[in-house]
Amino acid sequence: MTDPLYDDLAAVATDLIGQYGKAATYKRVVNGAYDTATGGLTKTTTSVSVTVFAYEYSDREVMASGGRILKRDRKCLIAGPSLSFEPDPTTDTLTIDGVEFALIYADKPVGEDVMHTLQIREAE
Repeated sequence: MTDPLYDDLAAVATDLIGQYGKAATYKRVVNGAYDTATGGLTKTTTSVSVTVFAYEYSDREVMASGGRILKRDRKCLIAGPSLSFEPDPTTDTLTIDGVEFALIYADKPVGEDVMHTLQIREAE
């Protein structure tokens, strides 16, 4: 970040999520090199310890989503500086209290690396 305002906002987000959140493990899976023996790509998994603040969507948000948000989904906040990469809903997972969640949607509300807002759903 280059704007001091965003630096300050990121520090506040980090402090508040650290104070009120809980420990979680963020897993990122990326394709690696081509494996000639299997004919597929190798997968590399990276785990990052993060602090998250996860809570239920309101009934209003669920109803207004047109089916995109399920009642069992959770909204999850992660301070932007906690991740050195952009969350990827196609491959990443988050484990909170031993329960694995799939990422459904990821957003950075202010467009800067202040905070990531994730829609998560318990993995099946």
